[in-house]
Amino acid sequence: DKISYKKFIIQNLLDCKDIERYQILKEMLFASFENIYHIPFIFENKSCLFQMRKRAKYLEIYLYFSVFGALKILIDSQGVSVFTPFAKVQKFLNEYLDFNVSQENKIEPLFVFKRLFDFKG
Repeated sequence: DKISYKKFIIQNLLDCKDIERYQILKEMLFASFENIYHIPFIFENKSCLFQMRKRAKYLEIYLYFSVFGALKILIDSQGVSVFTPFAKVQKFLNEYLDFNVSQENKIEPLFVFKRLFDFKG
């Protein structure tokens, strides 16, 4: 049986007893309303983030690792393109990947949770 990503999140929200897990699931749910898979994870004891959105002609992926910083990956009929804001990361990845890695100064996440209310004033 296939399970819906949104149904999985909602069920986990309903069962959630931990505030930190609740915050993560809430952000995942809000991102899903924009057709974005938003999946925070831990790698080598550091917070990381995977986001993915399917467009009509390409797949867009945003990855954040503390080691590399932000990476943007585009997959389309022409192949795979990887973007990083850092020249050293670009050089390193070009040595080890069979994909074109380019430098792009500003790489933004596909989804950023916006606070709905500002009670401070």
